[in-house]
Amino acid sequence: MKHCIHALLLLGLLLQPLSAQQSAQSEPKKPEAAPRSETAVKTIPIEELLPVNTFFIALTSNLAGLVEGFRRLEAARTLAARLPKADRESEENPLEQAARFLSLGIRETDILSESRVGLAYLKPDFPEAEPAEAAKKAEAAGGRRTPVAEADKNKIPDPHFVAFIEAGSPEHAAKAREQFVAYFSENFTDLGRAAEAKPVRDQKFKGAAVERFKNGYLGTIIGTTFIVGEPAAIESIIRLQQKTGAEHLSDNPEFIQARAKLMVPTGLFAWVNGGTLDTYTELATVNVPSFINSVAGSLFAPGAIKGVALASTFERDGVVDRLIVSLDPGRKNLLSTFFSGPSLDFRSTRYIPSGTQVLINHSLDFTRLYNDLIVPVVFGAMAETEAYKIASREVARRAARKGAARRGEENQDDEREMSEALEKARAQTQQPGFINTIIARMEKEYGLKFREEIVRCLANEVTIAYQIPPAAPEDKQEHLAAFIGLRDREAAKTAISKVIAYAFGALGSSFGANEKNADSDETDQPSAAKEKTEEQLRQEQAQRLALMQTLPRETYKQAEIISLMAFAIAYVEDYLVIADSTGTIKRMIDNAESDNGLVRDANFNAAMTGIPGSSGSRVYVGPKYFDAMLSSFVKAWSVRTADRQASALFNLPATAAGFAEADERTIRLEVFTPIGIPAMFVFDSFGDQLRSEAARNESEAQLALRTVATLEKHFAAQHDSRYATLDELIRFQKENPPPKPDDLKLTSEERERLEFNRDLSALREAKNNYRLELKLRPGSKGFEATATPVRYGRNARHSFFIDESGKLRRANKDGEPATASDELVSEAEEGRDN
Repeated sequence: MKHCIHALLLLGLLLQPLSAQQSAQSEPKKPEAAPRSETAVKTIPIEELLPVNTFFIALTSNLAGLVEGFRRLEAARTLAARLPKADRESEENPLEQAARFLSLGIRETDILSESRVGLAYLKPDFPEAEPAEAAKKAEAAGGRRTPVAEADKNKIPDPHFVAFIEAGSPEHAAKAREQFVAYFSENFTDLGRAAEAKPVRDQKFKGAAVERFKNGYLGTIIGTTFIVGEPAAIESIIRLQQKTGAEHLSDNPEFIQARAKLMVPTGLFAWVNGGTLDTYTELATVNVPSFINSVAGSLFAPGAIKGVALASTFERDGVVDRLIVSLDPGRKNLLSTFFSGPSLDFRSTRYIPSGTQVLINHSLDFTRLYNDLIVPVVFGAMAETEAYKIASREVARRAARKGAARRGEENQDDEREMSEALEKARAQTQQPGFINTIIARMEKEYGLKFREEIVRCLANEVTIAYQIPPAAPEDKQEHLAAFIGLRDREAAKTAISKVIAYAFGALGSSFGANEKNADSDETDQPSAAKEKTEEQLRQEQAQRLALMQTLPRETYKQAEIISLMAFAIAYVEDYLVIADSTGTIKRMIDNAESDNGLVRDANFNAAMTGIPGSSGSRVYVGPKYFDAMLSSFVKAWSVRTADRQASALFNLPATAAGFAEADERTIRLEVFTPIGIPAMFVFDSFGDQLRSEAARNESEAQLALRTVATLEKHFAAQHDSRYATLDELIRFQKENPPPKPDDLKLTSEERERLEFNRDLSALREAKNNYRLELKLRPGSKGFEATATPVRYGRNARHSFFIDESGKLRRANKDGEPATASDELVSEAEEGRDN
């Protein structure tokens, strides 16, 4: 979406999620006396201001609770302790900035205590669909679905952004408007000053008081709620209020159901409309080949997802995120497939070493996964390859009948004929019977029945362990491993050996030979290809299995461990174990014997308190992730050393722990973290953003100094070796524009000027957070130019220096100018920075 700034605003609110008030707000108390028969202004809940088909909405409880809840977080206290004292006591410290961000710039306690915020994206007007017959003709001609008008088929309209501040009185709504506009203009997009908004007099608003801001947004106050957003959104909201009997978001049954399921006293509630999401999916696949659409349709049928709801609230010094995906049980969707396994107690966890930072337990129905994913995607792709071959042969035959071999020519007739032949072939190859033929052919190659072996061999349990700590001090690498539950270990060993043997053996050479024969055959059926005899297949399979036996292997405590290039496998009790090394597998076997694994880890046990012992999925993330995340953020924010960093440790549990349960109608997930799942993303993104911004500013400063040196050299060449002042240099730059980049006759000097051409006046005005100073040596026979950070710290840290020698120097000078004695910036470093 083009409105990235609005997405950032939403993510900022999610930095500390708190869910919405779940019942409509009560009517304001009637005044004890209504002077001059004036009627009290009614507070209309945000949900009743939005249309029934709103695409997305996020609602908070009162802003005072939002800010106070954030300050109470253990993660916030830890972050504060890790900041240097100077940063902690400054208004610019990240905690104060976050608190101000959460309140959207509103400071007054009385306004915060009675106000809540809503952010929404409204469904736009989508292009009208073509008549069905026209769409069929377009698809037949081009092999692509074209469900919208030709002029708009590539256009996906953005949803319309709108923000709400629901206050308790008209006076508070007016104050909230002024402060919100000021904060939004300062940090996101420039609305201008609230007092400078221009009234809009348009008959379509039918008397509603509407104002236009500097960036084109419209604003209005309905009841005690200030609303600002894109014109289309404001128009829709005003029309809705003026229409008798219109449905609102508060009437949407899916929205009502989702809110009821996730009802919490305070926090944040967010909801995505599945119907509008479907419309976007349809538009996004307009120009996607029909094969991909058919595969997508087999994974997610239209209307499969009815809605997605999120509620977040404070619990146990952290944040609990609860997510519900509402499904239509009558429509196929891959989410149901992934969460279709039964509840388990995940016995494989006892093998995982203590100190492991990431653990995922999941119950998976492998048979359903094979039917719903492997067959349409893998074998469907093979069928698509067959379709291309059939179509190519058909086009070649047509060309031969015309007396001209036109294979390979790229003209409109060839494209049209190929498209027609391909659609005809697809109609044949995407049929279940054809795909079953391909499956049967592959099963002969492997020497096993895929579905039957999955049913017989694989159980439901899958465990993935990541960031397993090193076993010894000399081991500097973290490790990973996975467990897959087995029903019949011996049968699984045989089947898996055949799969590995096929991959490490002939690499599908016999299948390729069959395909070659099929290409030369005049029929369209792959079954007519010259197939190998049963004896030939048995010999090739035996050869591959013999090659399998040559792989390095060893027995450790009755478990056979096989090394397969970059990883190893073993069969341990009722599990297939896959790890990055044989040593990792041995270590896990020892853990289970000594009962000294992750199940004895204090962090793990504290985090998993409250998580059901038996569930469909579980996830655990250890404290190392959060510790590193906070440290990285502090380093990106501040250049100083924290005075209390050593003692600023997380209190347990500084971990993430969650579980999932599912049925045919809903998928329910619950995760506890110190800051909330959305905030984990925001912290990482914000830290990266700070570092990127500083690097960008420093790069611009270096290039600007290069421009100074280049221009000074050219100026001196034209002025008897006299160097210029900054004002003279800026004039010289304007009078001598760089050559056009497409000029092939550039001299080396001209190419130099073209490469290092930066706006010096912008740097003199301290744009990009750097201030340029240029000093001339006595007699103007030399110069010294410096670029120094205006705001030293997170926006830029290095100072730069250059003189008539053309050598660029750099140093971290705590915001002071660099000098000729500082380190040189090598060309390699400068190229990397730029």
